[in-house]
Amino acid sequence: CEKADLKVEDVILQPYASSMAVLTEDERKLGVVLIDIGGGTTDLIIFQSGHVVHSFSAPIGGQHVTNDIAVGLKTSTSAAEELKIRYGVAWSKEASDELKIEVPMAGGDKKKAYTQKELADIIEPRMDEILREMQEQIRKNISLDLLPAGVVLTGGTSLLKGCEDLAGEILGLPTRVGMPVKVSGLKEKV
Repeated sequence: CEKADLKVEDVILQPYASSMAVLTEDERKLGVVLIDIGGGTTDLIIFQSGHVVHSFSAPIGGQHVTNDIAVGLKTSTSAAEELKIRYGVAWSKEASDELKIEVPMAGGDKKKAYTQKELADIIEPRMDEILREMQEQIRKNISLDLLPAGVVLTGGTSLLKGCEDLAGEILGLPTRVGMPVKVSGLKEKV
């Protein structure tokens, strides 16, 4: 930042910054959990009465899902990432048995067809692992009764179809995917 002639005013915890973008003041006061499923980590922050009561970071995220797809379907990581984004489903019960996906085989020109359900069967165990790790952190640190605003998911991996429903099922709390609030100006750029 200094090389770009910018002055750093403060450094804050990454999940706190995410929370400022996607949580309402009311959610923070009521009691809410933010889970940010990033590429290399999944971060959690718990608010109660408007204050942070716990934060946690697990070294597992969307890149692990991508690697699982690459290994499971014998394709490159770049192809696996594209498959995750275009066809990925976090909860296999929401995936299609009819939707066929052409997957390029690693190191060659051959392709193999899989169903979206087969792709979801690879994704779901990793998503389950991530969400159960977050569930353990929540239960160790606060009563679920003190979280009436539930869970807000953010991060690229949270955009997988079925992620919100799977999280709600595992965590036992109302769940939504968070989008930035109070955004003004050039919304398209943001």
